[in-house]
Amino acid sequence: MKKFLVGLILGIVISVFAGIVIVLAMARLGDREPTVPDNTVLRLTLSGPINEMSAPSLPFPGQPASGLTTIEVWSALRKAAVDDRIKAVVLETRMPSLGWATAQEIRGSIEKFKAESGKPVYAYLVMPRMVDYYMASAADKIYASPEDLILLQGMRLEIMYLKNTLDKVGVTMEVEHAGKYKDAGDQYTETKMTPETREVLTSVLDGLYSEFLARASDARKKSPEEIAAIIDRGPFTAGNAVQEGLLDGVRHQQQLKDEIKEALKLEEYKETDAKKYRAISPASLGLAGKSSIAVVVAQGDIMRGKTDSFTESSMIASESIAATLRSVAKNNDIKGVLLRIDSPGGDAVASDEILEVVREVSAKKPLVISMSDLAASGGYYMAMTGDPIVAYPSTITGSIGVVFAKPVLKGLYNNLGITKDSLSRGKNAAFLSDYDGLDAAGRANLKALIQSMYVAFLDEVATGRKRPVEEIAPLAEGRVWLGGQALERGLVDELGGIDVALATLKKKAGIPDDDKMKVMVYPGKKSFFEMLASLESGSIHSFGAAYLLKDTPFAALAASPHYRSMQQPGVKAIMPFSVTVQ
Repeated sequence: MKKFLVGLILGIVISVFAGIVIVLAMARLGDREPTVPDNTVLRLTLSGPINEMSAPSLPFPGQPASGLTTIEVWSALRKAAVDDRIKAVVLETRMPSLGWATAQEIRGSIEKFKAESGKPVYAYLVMPRMVDYYMASAADKIYASPEDLILLQGMRLEIMYLKNTLDKVGVTMEVEHAGKYKDAGDQYTETKMTPETREVLTSVLDGLYSEFLARASDARKKSPEEIAAIIDRGPFTAGNAVQEGLLDGVRHQQQLKDEIKEALKLEEYKETDAKKYRAISPASLGLAGKSSIAVVVAQGDIMRGKTDSFTESSMIASESIAATLRSVAKNNDIKGVLLRIDSPGGDAVASDEILEVVREVSAKKPLVISMSDLAASGGYYMAMTGDPIVAYPSTITGSIGVVFAKPVLKGLYNNLGITKDSLSRGKNAAFLSDYDGLDAAGRANLKALIQSMYVAFLDEVATGRKRPVEEIAPLAEGRVWLGGQALERGLVDELGGIDVALATLKKKAGIPDDDKMKVMVYPGKKSFFEMLASLESGSIHSFGAAYLLKDTPFAALAASPHYRSMQQPGVKAIMPFSVTVQ
């Protein structure tokens, strides 16, 4: 028995050691640049989440490569434009998860690739939706499989309301907000859109639909009215979409490859995947200049504290991003900082703490703000440094306002036969109690608190935008704006994506026009062991409810910013709803 135990322990140790060796070997192999043959087609497959920062992936054999980020898509097309080995690009959409601003970045990058390189782009769509077709409309040719569905039938925006469900189980939500459009708590207190919510979201939907019609009409050489009439007849089979002029033809994948081979006069069809191509260094293609620029990514819900490497892609923890920003500010080799924000907001105090650190960076380095899909409420607040703000026409921003919400579970406890007894000192000791609601005095105190923080929010925006509070106040009230609307109202400075933001930063930093710059993204990718080392006490972990509910109908709620943010006590600077337009 003793020999058996010793052998078992020894076997475990050897297995763990072998695993470590394999992981290290895989990591080293992953660091090597792939070989790209001459006369190659770059396959840019968009599937899964397309975020600013990729979710962590485990470096074990058999694990799929991590998904492409927005910046990696931008970089791949930028490199392919000057890479003589790349002769064409095939954009393949497989129902990726992304926002409309990200789609604008990708579409713009495709257009720039075509203009600068003269190389063709083919789009191959797999059950495409409106957002997929929007990106693909920048390609020279658009194809789909002969039997596929083309899900172009208009745009729809839906909001789920939980009040009736909460009433049935005996839960009420105490909500106070500053700003008539600040309706983040309405999901729990209403059964349908308020007039204010309907007004704002109608404006958002109209703006996105108009953008789609404009780009699709340009690409297909039809009027916006003609495209709208076609969409009203959707969805389509692939054959019908060809007849409507939405597609250039139907092809199986091998048929498309044969067509590209013949069109480009290639001896054989060879392709490299963008996930592998991202390992090609810009320097190897002459795209890394003398000056270094840091792109600091702030993605997710804003919360206080620290995060770890496993959760930093889904939340902005105030202490963690502060450490990243201060490290960048101390680096003398970095000539400028691009802060890339994709956030619906979150904790109001954490947002203020982040703003102060961003101001520290701004005092030391040239700084430009680049907004992605979302930079709303706390995500907008943290951009108020007075530095240039660049947003996409479809960025959702603004939402200047604050909200407080707490659940009252007394009815639920009664239904379950649970009672609570308590002792307290002080009139407002039950302020955060989940058993008792607010009395008149407590609600009056809460309203005063909310209003005070709202006034502070207005002051910060007025300072950051260098305008009087009286001009900012009518634009606030918790209302969200598309980037184009925000530009008209002076809430952002310029429309554009990564290229425009980098050009603005280059000018501000005094970097010569011919310097292509070295772009470094923070937080950078970490090894598996560095990720494990980041799991320290006191950091925020996201493995709880979202993981347990991932295969249930409540998965979307558990992953939403409102669920994760509202379950934490305190005043929130968070956008009204998690808006998805399909």
